[in-house]
Amino acid sequence: MPRPERQRRGGRSWLRRPRPGEPAVSGGEAPDAALGAVSGSPPPYYLTNFLTVLDAVLRGPDAELLNQEDGHWIRTFRQLSAAGQKLYVRLFQRKLNWLKVNRLNYMEIASDLGPIVDELALAGLVQTGAELHDISDAVDLLSAPELKLLAKHFHLQHQGLRLEIVRSLLHLSKQQSVFSLNQSPGLTILNRYEAACHTLTEVGTAMANKAWEDALHICKAARKTWNCVENSSDIRFFQELPVYLRCFTAGWVYTRIRFRGVEILQRLHMYKEAAEELKSLLDQNVFCPDSRGHWWDRLTMNLHQHLKQVDQAIHSLREGMADIHVHAGHRLALQQRAQRIRDSPSCKKWHHLLQELPKIQVEDVPHVTIKGRSCPGMGNALFLMQEESHSTVICSVEAVSLAHYQQQGFDQGIHGEGATFLTLFGLLFWEIIFLPGIPDVFRNPFQTYPLDLYTDDFYQHRREPIGSRLRFLQDASTETLHALIANVWNNHKGTSAALVNWEIFSSLQQAQSLVSCLGGLFLSGICKILAEDLRHCHGGLPDLVVWNSKSLQYKLAEVKGPTDHLSHKQTIWLDQLQKLGASVEVCHVSAVGGRGQQLS
Repeated sequence: MPRPERQRRGGRSWLRRPRPGEPAVSGGEAPDAALGAVSGSPPPYYLTNFLTVLDAVLRGPDAELLNQEDGHWIRTFRQLSAAGQKLYVRLFQRKLNWLKVNRLNYMEIASDLGPIVDELALAGLVQTGAELHDISDAVDLLSAPELKLLAKHFHLQHQGLRLEIVRSLLHLSKQQSVFSLNQSPGLTILNRYEAACHTLTEVGTAMANKAWEDALHICKAARKTWNCVENSSDIRFFQELPVYLRCFTAGWVYTRIRFRGVEILQRLHMYKEAAEELKSLLDQNVFCPDSRGHWWDRLTMNLHQHLKQVDQAIHSLREGMADIHVHAGHRLALQQRAQRIRDSPSCKKWHHLLQELPKIQVEDVPHVTIKGRSCPGMGNALFLMQEESHSTVICSVEAVSLAHYQQQGFDQGIHGEGATFLTLFGLLFWEIIFLPGIPDVFRNPFQTYPLDLYTDDFYQHRREPIGSRLRFLQDASTETLHALIANVWNNHKGTSAALVNWEIFSSLQQAQSLVSCLGGLFLSGICKILAEDLRHCHGGLPDLVVWNSKSLQYKLAEVKGPTDHLSHKQTIWLDQLQKLGASVEVCHVSAVGGRGQQLS
């Protein structure tokens, strides 16, 4: 994992790798460095939390990654005034960018923050305007009137739109010096992981703004940067890391950037270049192996639909179906794409190449259709429903379905999607999920899950205790299941855990009621699927769980509005749940006119 060293920018710090030969902070000075210099009234919660986390890092196994410069910045922070510490933490928690001092408003710290900002600047913990050399950052700080005044000064033609003015100014800055500042290529970072993370953020921002050309330029620059180091010794080190630590390497992040580049190329209709980049991504299996199914599907789609290279598309289908990293959902997607090629009249001469492809056998489940009154002006997103008090309310398609099942005699119901079963899995396997002694999966006491949770290593590391718990659940009585749930609920209620949503059930008794209906055999089956492949199976579970607390009958329902269709993961899950003996169905809600309804 990369070694951290403190850097500063815009009132916030981040981590980079230290220079070769820099010594680490000695263990003796770490605990003292975490103590704040706050005196008088108790510190606010955000400062208390910051100091707590800092102390945990310095006392934990990652303290050896810190060097002398890190120790210097921690001591500098500790020597700030109470107000200085508060303001620094407030700035630390904000988005990493430049801020106008006169726009900061933290009255609980001081009515005039100027002197406190000066204190932080003198300590070297924030940068000031004198260090603002990036034209894009400078322009972003300007208000609309200031931008228009600047555009007028440079005689720029515009329609008054902020984005248009900004683009004109940036274009001008490439030709001459604006504000008498020289553009800087950016900070030099010895830490490739940090650089990659910043680049990924920049790409995401450009894509969100639909600035596809800018996003492509960033991706190409990142690709060149990665090409310079991908054959270095770092790659061999990355390969030796387990997957759950490999995701914290520069190679993993650059791989994500490259796939973002594929999405951008497709947006720009550059399908040939997108296909070539996908082939390059698939030529390696060190980084992001769980995305390979998606890559194969995208490659096949580009080759078939856009490039009309049917033979190559079929070749990609074969390779994708044979790839051990491609899981059930994406295998089904590839199989269905093969079916579309087979059904295409223009592809008849290729049919013989599709005969021997492996197939996933998925059985359909029952489908029901109910009616819901559409909400005028809202399309198919919202519906109108009449309550027992005869008042009419606006509700979701899932609420319409819950009311339908309630009329069928199911007095209990939860619209939780995957959260319902993930919470049950978390409650039934709590001590196994948080099992101590597994190397590098718990790096600090604030983790809500082990680092290997969404990888194949999660099951491999805990194969024996998971197997034992699954066998225990198969034969467990209702009373035993209730006791197991109650033990975790009473001892850990409210503890942050990635899989457990403590609000999904209204009470412990409701959770126990559902467990009574599902039974140990079914719970063992669904928990086995989740434990073996949580990364790909935590999505796609049915929307609704409804049950009758007296008869112990239950039903799992996937709800689909008028224009919705089952995803591949949902299709796989419905088939698996049905094979486990569950009563499952797809509930289609068709829209009927809702005009004339009076809302309460």
